Amino acid sequence: MKIVFVLGKCCSIYRRRMMLNICSLIGDQHEVEEISPEKNLYQKLQEMKPNILYMIGEDREHREILEIFRGKNVMTVSDSHEDCGIYINDEPEQVFPLLVKAIESGQDLSAVKGITYRHKTEKAERWDISKSKPTDKNTSFLTYSTRGCKGNCSFCNIKLTQGSLRVREISEVIEEIKSFTAIEGFNNHFRFADPSFDSNSPKRMKEIARAIIKELPGHTYGANFRPDFHTIADVELMTLLYESGLISAFVGAETGNEEDLQLYNKGTTVFDAEKTIELFRRYDCAVECGFIMFNPFSTTERLRKNVAFLSRNRLATFDHLNQILTTTPDLPIMQKIIAEGLLYAHSYDVRDKMVKALMLILRDIKNELNKKAIEIYSCLSTKEAKRQKRIATCNNDRQAFGIAEKYEMLMESVIMLESDSMVEWFNNILDMTDKGRPLTEIITRSNNYLNDEKLKVTIKYFTTLEGQMRAELQQLWDSREDDHFN
Repeated sequence: MKIVFVLGKCCSIYRRRMMLNICSLIGDQHEVEEISPEKNLYQKLQEMKPNILYMIGEDREHREILEIFRGKNVMTVSDSHEDCGIYINDEPEQVFPLLVKAIESGQDLSAVKGITYRHKTEKAERWDISKSKPTDKNTSFLTYSTRGCKGNCSFCNIKLTQGSLRVREISEVIEEIKSFTAIEGFNNHFRFADPSFDSNSPKRMKEIARAIIKELPGHTYGANFRPDFHTIADVELMTLLYESGLISAFVGAETGNEEDLQLYNKGTTVFDAEKTIELFRRYDCAVECGFIMFNPFSTTERLRKNVAFLSRNRLATFDHLNQILTTTPDLPIMQKIIAEGLLYAHSYDVRDKMVKALMLILRDIKNELNKKAIEIYSCLSTKEAKRQKRIATCNNDRQAFGIAEKYEMLMESVIMLESDSMVEWFNNILDMTDKGRPLTEIITRSNNYLNDEKLKVTIKYFTTLEGQMRAELQQLWDSREDDHFN
């Protein structure tokens, strides 16, 4: 059986880990491929002739792919889009292996628990997280310490599908990370895929950090955190996270205005997010941010507050400024969307006409860039420089630290310039939309900021900086080996 996983361009860490778990659980007897949206995607999928097409993407490609395979001998499956042939209601790691087995044996699929196939079946049992095992496909080197999430966000289905929080034995986590050394490309850097690493208690986070320091010296890692993490983080915890190798923190801020925070039921404030971002940067962590710019209830005032938040925290990227709330069935936020009369097919309408017009303009701009396969600014990060700094610190190598720090400062300056440029661009098109300027004029103004050559040069320059840093570090290490042999 040939199974193809179609991942969205901005596939989250959690969802990628889910795919890796599924690949491991269904075993090597199946031909499994992973593919991301790109040029000629549809042609490639047709040539692959899969039996099962599993959609993990949240992009426009999802429905276009569905149209290609609709009515053909391909089972389309998803846990984020109910218009597939089979919609997975419960934990995919628990449900998908049973689904594959049923398809192979010719069983009635309506008997498979945890899916919607003609009708919604019984709930599936909870997946035993201790059954996760390493797979060579885990080239992102993702692990996790918890299952579920302590949050109750109205736009997120993790708690709905995974239930209450479950924790994994710390020894299992450490052994899995150790097993990464057998996978090609592992450079002692991994990532916790927990929706929120701080779903662990402060005490347990400290225990995990101490275990990494003891069992995995010289490793570095990234993790996801809630915006109110600063309220439970003391100096001891932050010191342990730093010393254990935390170099990258993804903070689920989601928005820069209090109205949307209430809509999303975050239970946090804008102040919380900014304090947590500042805290991680104080401990030399690269900070990324989960952000939803648009939702059905957005207003231009809320959008301006969002842009101001991204600007203050040097986090404005093209992707953040375009990010639209995605919904799945049974989400709490859907109740409000339905109550307000904004439900539209499988998505929603937007109440504010000016915001709706702006979203359409941005969609056209993004589609045009996607057609040209141009990567945008979200790929710019100082993680690699910070990783090299942390390694140099562990080795007490001042020369290597100085090289990494020099390039980190150069990379950071590029990121700040691009953040400022994105803020200026978005504020400009907000002003023009407010004033009812013609679409052609808005597109022309956008091209000044998002023209092909500028984007390509920025990405190329940033990539070159990383390459030069690695080359300079390698030259330093090679010279020391030569001195040793001489």
